[in-house]
Amino acid sequence: MGDRNTRLFHISTITKRRTLKINVLKNEEGSWISNTEGIKQIIVHYFQDLFNWVDTNHLANWSNTTKNKFTNEENDGLLKPLTNFEIWRATKAIGAYKAPGKDEILVVFYHQYWTIVGKFICDFVRTCFSNQQIPKEINETLIVLIPKVENPTSIKQFRPISLCNITY
Repeated sequence: MGDRNTRLFHISTITKRRTLKINVLKNEEGSWISNTEGIKQIIVHYFQDLFNWVDTNHLANWSNTTKNKFTNEENDGLLKPLTNFEIWRATKAIGAYKAPGKDEILVVFYHQYWTIVGKFICDFVRTCFSNQQIPKEINETLIVLIPKVENPTSIKQFRPISLCNITY
């Protein structure tokens, strides 16, 4: 019976992937593009334009945007080293079965085996903070496009989500 259920699960997964695959998109000129390279170009170009930044030289007009400032006491609190409990609490706050990142490890693994992996995770996080750098391989993120509408035809009808490694 278990073997049959496993087969059915794999078939439904394959079916779901096929329905979620982007097979065709309209480009900016309104032409339909169905080849893989053309679809990739549409997606990359759209998000490069969307998330492109322009250097701003004149920040004087932004000086009055907030009246709140950190007190010395609040600043000291922000500069304190992270505790193991704070790192555990942040890890525990992530949903146990959220989609995994490139490492394909679900958060439930960290929740369940914290007594074994917790020290390593805490040491890693503190090292990143003290070095002010996250290793490139940890910083790599999968981007998944979620349709905003049924049967999307344009890249604008997708919402990107990032699937990050838990340690990130």
